[in-house]
Amino acid sequence: MVNKQYVKRKKIKVFALIATGVFAFGVTSFSIIASIGNNLGDFTISLKNNGPIVSLDTSSGFADPKTFYRVDQLPEFTTIRSTNIPSIDLIDNENYASTIGNRYDVNNVIDGMYFYKFTFYIKNTGSVVANYNINLQLIENVKPSNTVYGLDDILRVRFFENSSEDHTYVDYAKQSITTKTLPDGTTSKGEYLSDEDQTLCTSFESSDYVFDRQFENLKVGEVVRYTLLFYLEGSDPECTGDKPHDGSLKLGLTFRTYTKIDATKNS
Repeated sequence: MVNKQYVKRKKIKVFALIATGVFAFGVTSFSIIASIGNNLGDFTISLKNNGPIVSLDTSSGFADPKTFYRVDQLPEFTTIRSTNIPSIDLIDNENYASTIGNRYDVNNVIDGMYFYKFTFYIKNTGSVVANYNINLQLIENVKPSNTVYGLDDILRVRFFENSSEDHTYVDYAKQSITTKTLPDGTTSKGEYLSDEDQTLCTSFESSDYVFDRQFENLKVGEVVRYTLLFYLEGSDPECTGDKPHDGSLKLGLTFRTYTKIDATKNS
C-alpha cells in the first residue's frame, strides 16, 4: 500500500538557531563558563522565513517580533539540585527573566548562575498552516580529563511547550548506565531527575541529540509559548568522585519547518 501522505523536508522554510556552534560551556571546578572566543556568554536565536512565516518574540503581545536574538555575558554556572529549581509557573513565565537563575554574593553582586531559562513565543504570522521540527543538539561534548563522566551525564534539560496557561514540560537526561526495576515490574535505563527526586527523565534522543520533536498544524495567528531550562544536577546518582575539569558542551536548538504533501494530488 502506498502511503497517501508523506513529509517533504527538502524545502526547509524556517530556520531558527540557538547558539549552534557558538554557545559553549567550559568547566572549571564544577562550574560552567559560557564562552565564545574571548567573550563570556553568547546565546543567539535567528529566524529565516521562506514560505510559511513564523515570528519569534519574548513577549506574547508580539510588539517587537525578532529574527535575531542574542544574550551576552552569562555568568559562570554552578551545580544545583532539582529540588531547588523554582516552581514551574515562575520558570515558564515571560515576566521572569533569565536572571532568575543568577547567584549573588553577600554584597548582592552576581557571582554565578545556578540555571539558565529562556521563555519565548513562536507565532504563525503567515497565511498557511505551519509545521516544524525542533531539536536540541549536543554540538560538541568534550569529556573532562579527570573523571569517567562528562557534563552531559549531569546535564538536565526541561523543555516547556504550551499554547495555553498550562505549564506542561518534559525533563531530559542522558540514559543511565544501570537498569532500574520499576514498581510495575518493568525495567528502564531512564535516569532519575536526582537522587532526591526519583522521577524518571526522558532519555536523550541519541549521543548527539537531547531531543527531536515535531509540532504540526500551527494555525494562522496561533501562538505557542516555549521555555528552555538547563542546569547541572548536583546530586546525579551516578556521578561521584572528583569534580570535572577541562570539560565542555555546546548546545544548539534548531527550528525547521517542513511541508506535508498529499500524494493523491500528484497521482
